Amino acid sequence: MPHFLTQVAKDLLAYSPTLSRQAIILPSQRAAVFLKKELSQQLAIPVWSPYIGTIENFLLETLEWEKADQPSLIFDLYDCYTNVTAEPRESFAEFSQWANLLLADFNELDRYNVDAKQLFMYLSDVERIKHWDLNPESGMSEMVKNYLKLWQDLPALYQAYTSYLKNKKKVYQGLAYREMASRIDELIPGLKKQFDHYIFVGFNALNTAEEAILTSLHKEGMARFYWDVDDYYFKDKNQEAGNFLRQSKLVKRLIEKDEFYWRHTEISSNPKDIKIIEVSGRQLQAVAANASVIEMQHEGFENVAVVLADEELLPLFLNNLADEVGTLNVTMGLPLGKTPAAGFFQLLIDIALEQELQQQKGAKHPKIHNQKWDRLLGNPLFKTWSQNAELAEYLRYQIREKNRIFIDATDLMDWSEGKLNPKVAAFFHSLLHSKPSKLWRTLSQIANTINQEHQKKDSLLQSLFSFFQLFNRLGDLMDEYPVVEDLKTAAGFYR
Repeated sequence: MPHFLTQVAKDLLAYSPTLSRQAIILPSQRAAVFLKKELSQQLAIPVWSPYIGTIENFLLETLEWEKADQPSLIFDLYDCYTNVTAEPRESFAEFSQWANLLLADFNELDRYNVDAKQLFMYLSDVERIKHWDLNPESGMSEMVKNYLKLWQDLPALYQAYTSYLKNKKKVYQGLAYREMASRIDELIPGLKKQFDHYIFVGFNALNTAEEAILTSLHKEGMARFYWDVDDYYFKDKNQEAGNFLRQSKLVKRLIEKDEFYWRHTEISSNPKDIKIIEVSGRQLQAVAANASVIEMQHEGFENVAVVLADEELLPLFLNNLADEVGTLNVTMGLPLGKTPAAGFFQLLIDIALEQELQQQKGAKHPKIHNQKWDRLLGNPLFKTWSQNAELAEYLRYQIREKNRIFIDATDLMDWSEGKLNPKVAAFFHSLLHSKPSKLWRTLSQIANTINQEHQKKDSLLQSLFSFFQLFNRLGDLMDEYPVVEDLKTAAGFYR
């Protein structure tokens, strides 16, 4: 059976050879990239590319909104929190520890069109009953009273926050879903002027807002759907993989109108050859996966997919990749925190945090454990930054020779006898007086310096540029929202 996107591309071109006035919407950017590739391979003549994008981008562009990044959302949420709640209220450092959870709840509320006011009032009553004491003389502690007060404030906080974001036109994903679903009827005339049809490809578990949007477009005759659905899990109620589709009101509507196309029996009709290889440990799993890929290539299988059970296995798999593998399409992201550069920058941040902690305790010359200094001086990126690998090794020797457990930055500068790179020396000196924004600006300069010194065009170069962008963004945030006063809170945003 041809690939799903290959079939979709063929059918789209048969329906509209030039693809004019067609908007094609997919669940992810990756799917959009591969559909474009399929269309380009099947086109016989040059055509203008149709609109091909994700559902999220489609909503944001229709509403003329932007998606805000997570740190900005947290800062804006805290501003609204201080406006709608009375004293005593939590500091930003305390608030930031649970703000992500609240934002995730807001996002799900909006994606599923839940009445936020009623839900939070209900949860507030539940929490109040949990802390209900039959002994009126004991009363509630101030901590419990403040805790319950927070639950009571959530409806007002949600209302103030969502109104604030909509006015700024910078929102989180769920809010765009809710707004589009609530305004879809008034937006349809404008959508009709843009495109004749909105073609939704490869969707599965639709949330409530998505169903409302897609159903409205279908009622207007503007929506077409391509489903990659196998009867093996769709018809069998014991198969959980089909639950979302079986319960979908949109799917039920399409079945009633005999428009639920593209179902197939690929899973049950084609024989499967399953081979189980038992290995112990993550390293051996990566080795075994590589061996299987080589074996399949020798047998002439062109299309081989390696599906890893855990993203932690990806670096191990890539590190054990055989030379015989010519090309590889990695469709899973490697987290920035797993790159070699992450360990280097984390050491610098840990030293800064340790110095801040000791300063808060009254230490004028904070001292850092020798193991941290040893790891930092031995890091290849430190040697690139300092531009003196021999001096770095000499300082490591001095740490072991003098047998001192705690060492401050001044000691290292003295031992270097003025040979330490001035930029490196200035960094350690500035740590004693760093504010969050200054630390991030300095780290972005370090990332840029190492980036320029590094010669190879490899994944390290890409990760250094990503850290450069990350630290610049954090510096901008700390300048824009000066409520972060300590490095410990700032480091939470970095993580």
